[in-house]
Amino acid sequence: MNPRFPTTPDSLIPCFPERDPSYYPPWPFVTKFNASGTALVYSSFLRRRPVAHDSSGNLYLPSDTAILERVNISTPLPPGPRCVTNAASFWGTAVSPGEIVSLFGPSIGPDTPATLELDDAGRVSSRLSEIRVLFNAMPAPLLYVSKNQINAVVPFGVAGLSQVSIQRSKGTARRICHACTPRSWSPHPESSRDLRALSPSIKTAQSTLGSIQPRGTPLCRYS
Repeated sequence: MNPRFPTTPDSLIPCFPERDPSYYPPWPFVTKFNASGTALVYSSFLRRRPVAHDSSGNLYLPSDTAILERVNISTPLPPGPRCVTNAASFWGTAVSPGEIVSLFGPSIGPDTPATLELDDAGRVSSRLSEIRVLFNAMPAPLLYVSKNQINAVVPFGVAGLSQVSIQRSKGTARRICHACTPRSWSPHPESSRDLRALSPSIKTAQSTLGSIQPRGTPLCRYS
């Protein structure tokens, strides 16, 4: 949401459940304004979950056992991959051989971003700033690494497999990415990822299909 979202005076009506026991807000929002209250910082919708937020960064919400829980949203997450997606669409479904994917997570890469490098054979290197990404122990070419994001190419060697394990390593330390849900990954001793059939498409730079183009014509490959 645009941080300069215009605010309306008195548009937010405070409620006090302790004064009205029958009150239960069915469609709550978590909204944060800047210190002066003139601009919206963020706003999140929570379906049927009444919440409260204090100035110390604590988020209060009721659990299924009707006990009030407190979550400190200012506490940084532990380092490690949290999500593997298609680098273009950011969809976290299955991966394909040759697909460019993005790994996201806190402190999974170097503080200083780095872009692809070529090895002695002129190929894109699979090690960048001491970072490696392995698919079933096969190193993936790395296109970009930063503190919270890694872009890699799924090795073609995984073709024919139904699932693939993915590891992110720095030096000799490895952290496994585990597909706990289709769009949510976390460190786990076991790791797997579904594979999908690859159906690439080659088009001209104008995104049109046609006959074979002359040598030197820019082409785009989609998969």
